[in-house]
Amino acid sequence: MSQTDARTRYTRMVITDCFLTLLQQKPVAKITVTELCQLAQINRATFYRHYLDIPDLMEKLEEELFDKTRQIYQQNSDIYQLFLQLMRFFKNDASKWMVLGAANGDPKLAIKSMEQFIQWAYPLTRTCLPQLNEAKLAMLHSALSYGIGGIILHWIQNRMEQSPEEVTDLIFSFCGQIIEGVQKGSIKL
Repeated sequence: MSQTDARTRYTRMVITDCFLTLLQQKPVAKITVTELCQLAQINRATFYRHYLDIPDLMEKLEEELFDKTRQIYQQNSDIYQLFLQLMRFFKNDASKWMVLGAANGDPKLAIKSMEQFIQWAYPLTRTCLPQLNEAKLAMLHSALSYGIGGIILHWIQNRMEQSPEEVTDLIFSFCGQIIEGVQKGSIKL
């Protein structure tokens, strides 16, 4: 690994940390490159070597978070392990998610995350309930996905007091009971 790579990673880390600090204090639209550079103790040319502007920085940070979740999804064929790895990721990187998705950042981040999750997980729901037509499957899948999202959001907003394993078990219990109910006919769609 070259010195340049390490220096680039370090510079981006400093810019990210300072940006998140500023984002906790004011809306993203009010953050300037100048104040970010002053806080990060870098010059503007260094900032512009990595990012076009503040919205580009915000977008790249969101992409980085989505890329990490996508990697977790692609590396885990076992659904339980997938959720467990996602919960561990959320627990380790929750502060970044919360700051980026808070009112000063991008309040649509939670919706974007949920839409991405719905897209990735749809084939899993289809596998569990092959007897459902597309319209019913899509509705059930959305309900499950938003229910899972609600559990995760509640967990994050309440300082993640439960372990990733406990949250994963709750998600599996929630989804399992609904899917089983649909399979056995006790939940009608």
